[in-house]
Amino acid sequence: MMNETLRKMKESGAADGIGSAIIEDVNDPGGLFASMFTTGPSPMGAHGAKEISLDLIDPWRDAEHDAQPFKPYSAEKLAELAENIRQNGVISPVRLRLSPFEKGRYQILAGHNRVAASKLAGRKTIPAILMQATDDEAKLILIDSNLYQRDHLLPSEKAWAYKMRLDTIKQQGKRTDLTSVQLAPKLSTEQIGEESGISKDQVKRFVRLTYLIPPLLDMVDVESIPFTAGVSVSFLPPDAQQLLLTVMRNNDVKSITRSQGEELKAFKSQLDEETILRIFGKSPKAHTVKPQIIKLQVDYSPAITRRLAKDETLQARIRAVIDAYIKETAK
Repeated sequence: MMNETLRKMKESGAADGIGSAIIEDVNDPGGLFASMFTTGPSPMGAHGAKEISLDLIDPWRDAEHDAQPFKPYSAEKLAELAENIRQNGVISPVRLRLSPFEKGRYQILAGHNRVAASKLAGRKTIPAILMQATDDEAKLILIDSNLYQRDHLLPSEKAWAYKMRLDTIKQQGKRTDLTSVQLAPKLSTEQIGEESGISKDQVKRFVRLTYLIPPLLDMVDVESIPFTAGVSVSFLPPDAQQLLLTVMRNNDVKSITRSQGEELKAFKSQLDEETILRIFGKSPKAHTVKPQIIKLQVDYSPAITRRLAKDETLQARIRAVIDAYIKETAK
């Protein structure tokens, strides 16, 4: 069944590159707008896009000021895209909506890297399709355009994307029970899993990663912590995760194995430094020995004994004599 966006495009002639420009009306985010996911020039044709000043375009954020979960291209990849834009222009228009926060400005729904690369390439404007979308629809466009178009996504990006998608579906009144085993109606985790080619249980595992504190989630991204170990560690409360991170840094522990992750999870809030070190096969560092007071009987005047108690140089010399004597007699 043709979604409403495609119907309007067809009726206006924009789908064939003729007719007047239209603003896409997004009311079927689940079908996710076939016009967004074709390669090459926009299916709306040259008349479907308009040039928008880059100075008027802002990154996506929601009402809670949360930024998008997808990380920008590396400097090298962004420079490569910028050079391509210098030579060929922006082939696929970005998707924008009017900013809900500031009149006269636009918010990116799809195309954050193309906007950044265009600025790097020295362009002043970028071809854009303007879309009418509610906050929830805008969030789904942002998520799906990255989930299903990018060649590679980090575990953290998938984790936050799936969580945002689940939260958005929940706000729309659909089921998001992460523990239910009922088959009907279809769970949102099952729906997302089918769209992504993974199981609903794997979707749940990705969502669990969002419970990791940022430094540990970064370690999952660089594979210092395997995915399964990261899921296990995510069940620790934040203070236990922070303790784990501190102990790892102080004892030069670079990674967590799957079995170590499962063992850490079993302790949860009862986790302490000694237990963490045992799990990693480390011995607690020897504590600094507290100085012991030794009383010596000396036949000196009170003035000299008072000096002995305060004169650090004299005390050091006495210790040196004692150490030398102990070393000599130990032979």
